[in-house]
Amino acid sequence: YSERPKTYALKLEDKVPHHEIHHRARRLRELSSERFNERARQQVGLLKKVMYLKDKAPGGLTRDYWPVEFDGSGMAPGEEKLLKIGSFVLPGEGRMDGYLQGIDAGLN
Repeated sequence: YSERPKTYALKLEDKVPHHEIHHRARRLRELSSERFNERARQQVGLLKKVMYLKDKAPGGLTRDYWPVEFDGSGMAPGEEKLLKIGSFVLPGEGRMDGYLQGIDAGLN
């Protein structure tokens, strides 16, 4: 809940302490990241159609919304390419989530 003016939460007597709210929020973000990473690793080795979005990472999205970095040279935004998911790259500097790396499957 959020203690904002004119909300029911502002009137509650048994309020969760701020340090506990921050702890819970941090834990939820950690669990979300762990689940994302686990599911992303399960994508490695699969063939997926990836829609090219733009000239910067990630280059596109799979039909089930996984971010994929790949060489989209010569592709227009909106075009799809069949890629083999070669690896999962963990989050790094400047990125909140990791991403998949696609390899041309040679089947287009």
